[in-house]
Amino acid sequence: MKKGRRTTIGLIAAVVLALCASAAVWAAADDEPIERLTLKIESKIQVGAEHYDGDIVVTTDDDGYIVRYTEFLNEGDVWGIADTPRVLLHLRRESGYYFNVPQSRVRIRGAELESAGWDEDLLEYLIIVTLPSLREQVGEIAEAGWTDLVSAVWDETYNTVYYELQLYRGDKKEGPVHHVKSGTYNFGTIIQAEGDYHYRVRAVNVRNEHVKSAWVESPVLTVDQELLARIREQYGDIVVGTPAPGDTNPIYADMYGWIYHGDKWWYRNPDGGFTVNDWQLIDGLWYYFDSQGYMVTGWIQWNDKCYYCDPETGAMMVNRIVPDGRGRRVDSSGAWIQ
Repeated sequence: MKKGRRTTIGLIAAVVLALCASAAVWAAADDEPIERLTLKIESKIQVGAEHYDGDIVVTTDDDGYIVRYTEFLNEGDVWGIADTPRVLLHLRRESGYYFNVPQSRVRIRGAELESAGWDEDLLEYLIIVTLPSLREQVGEIAEAGWTDLVSAVWDETYNTVYYELQLYRGDKKEGPVHHVKSGTYNFGTIIQAEGDYHYRVRAVNVRNEHVKSAWVESPVLTVDQELLARIREQYGDIVVGTPAPGDTNPIYADMYGWIYHGDKWWYRNPDGGFTVNDWQLIDGLWYYFDSQGYMVTGWIQWNDKCYYCDPETGAMMVNRIVPDGRGRRVDSSGAWIQ
């Protein structure tokens, strides 16, 4: 399939022109009017893939026209994680028909209608649609495995707010589903007996927690008597659960990064410390932590200014309207523009 071609400014402008002349002028006396358009759009677009016309499938049950081709209006050649695809559909009437369709009678499933109308030569009907943002996709996890005796490790992926992680001994679940912020988790405090262990992990979308990747299963880790003794020697007495900020139990000594405790996130630095009542820069983004060390979301007042942290990720937002329902905007420093 050919790559989606770029559309000239004149062609895009033609789509949104008001219908200023009757289609009947170009129709033979016995031609039938096409007075309604109903199209279904299916997208195969994937983050990281190149722009190809074949990524869009358009179907319709209407008579009198065909979908000649589609083309993307987005800049660049590769889809990014935050792109919102825009597509131009070219419809050609068949012999014996003519278009007489106002935009109000165009129905689109699978995308949002942006504009519709005849082209400047009145030979085609042109429709621009907007597909769901690729931010609503979540990447697939490529591989999962084991490291450091009993630490799960997997490939992190894009548009993920956290990972769901379930441990098994044989076919039986061991403990609850864990919510993990990064691509590793230590099962040293959970593995309590000999047996064959494996885990399943999947990614959860940053915008919609109902959108999840496929489960990926790890290889089997056989814990025999010798390995179990080493685990107990390294992690001490069994303690079920995850640490809260400030927990000094030595079995948590090698746990750092994002940790999910209760229904809150906190961040443990490699030196064992954690931030309280302050901001911390993590992987290029700013996060705020309360007096107990838990990440805070929503509006935060700091040094006589107000900042907004994403309710989904916790990261401070900059240069945008924040989703607080009031249309407020923050500047490049993250401060509310009053």
